[in-house]
Amino acid sequence: MGQAEESARFRARYGLEHPDWFQDRVDDLTLEIRQVSIKGDRSINIVPSGVTAIVGANNVGKSLFLRELHGFLQRDPLQPDDPARRKIIEAVALETNGDLPEMFNWLLQQGSIAEISESDLGIAVTSGPIHPNTAAAYWNSRDTGSLGSLAHSLVAFQGAQERLGLVSAAEKRERPTSPATHPLHRFEDHPEELQELNFIVQEIFGEQVQLDTLGRVVELRVGRVNVPAPPVDAITRSYVDAMTGLPLAQSQGDGMRSMLGLLLALMASPARVFMIDEPEAFLHPPQAQRLGSVLGRLARLRGVQVIVSTHDRNLLAGVLSSDATVSVIRLGREGNQARTQQLALEDVGKLWADPVLRYTNVLDALFHRLVVLCEAESDCQFYASAWDALQDRGSRPQADVLFAPTNGKGAMPKIARMLRAVKVPVVCIADLDLLRQEGQIKDLVEAMGGEWSALQSLYVGVTDGVSSLESGSTCSEVLDSISASLSESLDARFDRYHRAQLSKLIGQAISPWQQVKSQGLTALPKAQQQSGDTLLSILDQIGIVLVREGTLERLAPEISVKKGPKWARRAIKSGASKGPSAQTLMRRVLASSET
Repeated sequence: MGQAEESARFRARYGLEHPDWFQDRVDDLTLEIRQVSIKGDRSINIVPSGVTAIVGANNVGKSLFLRELHGFLQRDPLQPDDPARRKIIEAVALETNGDLPEMFNWLLQQGSIAEISESDLGIAVTSGPIHPNTAAAYWNSRDTGSLGSLAHSLVAFQGAQERLGLVSAAEKRERPTSPATHPLHRFEDHPEELQELNFIVQEIFGEQVQLDTLGRVVELRVGRVNVPAPPVDAITRSYVDAMTGLPLAQSQGDGMRSMLGLLLALMASPARVFMIDEPEAFLHPPQAQRLGSVLGRLARLRGVQVIVSTHDRNLLAGVLSSDATVSVIRLGREGNQARTQQLALEDVGKLWADPVLRYTNVLDALFHRLVVLCEAESDCQFYASAWDALQDRGSRPQADVLFAPTNGKGAMPKIARMLRAVKVPVVCIADLDLLRQEGQIKDLVEAMGGEWSALQSLYVGVTDGVSSLESGSTCSEVLDSISASLSESLDARFDRYHRAQLSKLIGQAISPWQQVKSQGLTALPKAQQQSGDTLLSILDQIGIVLVREGTLERLAPEISVKKGPKWARRAIKSGASKGPSAQTLMRRVLASSET
């Protein structure tokens, strides 16, 4: 029996009882997830017609969040709920627009009539047929947040393995007018969407795709057909050879197959909500970023909700660069309890928009349990090595920790403030001469949530002690500093820049702070040493860990190189990062992170 006959049977079966089902009225039908309640925590909002990104460290439950959300939507709303079966999600609130007739008309337009039994008919959209009475009962119970088997048509879920299978060949339909039962059928019916798919694939992979309908199945191939397409009733041998000579999409690497499967579902499915677990899987960083931009664009243009779980800064950067409405939810864990933070878009946008931060690894902070800000990249290398050594000795639990450079002390308050605004735990490590300028340390204390007024008198007492010191630099040390400064530009002409650098070095050499940098707290008069110790202990509690020995290099004074990447490499190679001074500093960082 053809589809026209089946439609007539369906109308005859239900038309008299429900004449309003056949009014062809679907313009106002919408479905959105408005809010998700988290067990023991807050509720989070899901943006309409945009992208909601679930981020966080490894193993905090990002994929589990999506699976539980999808499972909740598929739950039978007519049966009692059992929240104990879920670890994260307590409840879901849906936002819908459209009455029962509109829902049925949508199903009829998107799907096809199919037999449930010899005596009854249902509507099939993307899975097996649903009985009309069941569909009506589920739609009328949608205020529970669940849709039962209606969710199969309205909500799409994709894991990495599901995507890989979507590029396989599809059986041809009985006739061209038969309803589409596979995404590839959709592209047969809508060549303009195939053209859009081609544009996106070229954007990400630099390739074209072709729809091969020449055989008994519909297949997707990769490449360009350099033979003009003939009329459908006059297929030429040269065209057949050119088309069938292209490699099949299902034979491509995992990256292209995964991306194509994602796009096939998103572009060809009638679903109103798409959940995608790790869409960046198998993709290189530039491809992941371009895919993120595409996801944002498609969500906006198609008016659908896209919810992704990701641990990739590149995909997130791509989403942020699109014109879509974006929400970022940072998922964490305290013991067995999930913790969520709905990040303000403007705060995340600041991280992305900053011309300096954009090209650092600071955006990676959203995917780590702890971020340690350091003055320079070489500092990060040494401290990361020391942190790993602390872990190796069993002194701390496993944790995802990011050591991020701020390119100097001056930018540290700004970056710390931004990261704290998006609820990322932060600890700062700096040399002791951070105390040299009151404005700088005050700004960092306040950026880390501390009260400067409570510290100011103690700070003044310590720095007055430094001011009483005489310069401790020897002429040999000054000469070494000048040599190190000029060593990388010996063949360059001596200009104003070099003169300024030398003036700065000489000024530092005659400063009493030079003794603090070379001797640490022990350079202070004994009367101020205890105050200095107290001040540093209070700063530790705020999340600001200053090197008590003076500078990073004083943790390994035996290294002949003065500072920079060479010093870090030699210090790590020598085992200095495993030494007592470096390990004591890391234990202070650990304690500070737990405050």
